[in-house]
Amino acid sequence: MNLNVDGGLGNRSSTFGLNGNYRKGKLGFNVGGNGRFIYNKAFTDLEQSTELNGNTIRTSQKADAFDHGFFGQYSFGFDYDIAKNQSLTGNARFGIRNFNRDQNQTTYLYTNDVESSASKRDVYSKDLSNSVDLNIDYVRTFKPQQEWTISTQYSQIT
Repeated sequence: MNLNVDGGLGNRSSTFGLNGNYRKGKLGFNVGGNGRFIYNKAFTDLEQSTELNGNTIRTSQKADAFDHGFFGQYSFGFDYDIAKNQSLTGNARFGIRNFNRDQNQTTYLYTNDVESSASKRDVYSKDLSNSVDLNIDYVRTFKPQQEWTISTQYSQIT
């Protein structure tokens, strides 16, 4: 039996992981997973000038954004030695993606230092998806380098 736990904490993201297995006789189990939390602020400030037909066109743009999300993959599996030459294994894996971004941007246009237009843009975006993978495998070995296998798998992304 073994178990490994790890993690990290930062000013923009954090992580957590867990992996372990246990075996007793013919039966073994394993569990694993890792996750990452994101909490990231971003700022931009752009000043740009262009000369056009004797006029100075200046763009002033400011934006701030906040990204927050969670990503993870988790699995659980087993293996069972039916006989010396036969085994059965199974595994379930789940994936999570939950990412959100809030962004606010303001743009001012100036012609010869006189404001000619202003615009504001607020964007909220989501990237949400999950996945599931399941499999069961049976293996029968007849002699070295000769085996018969049945494998099944189911996968879905939502």
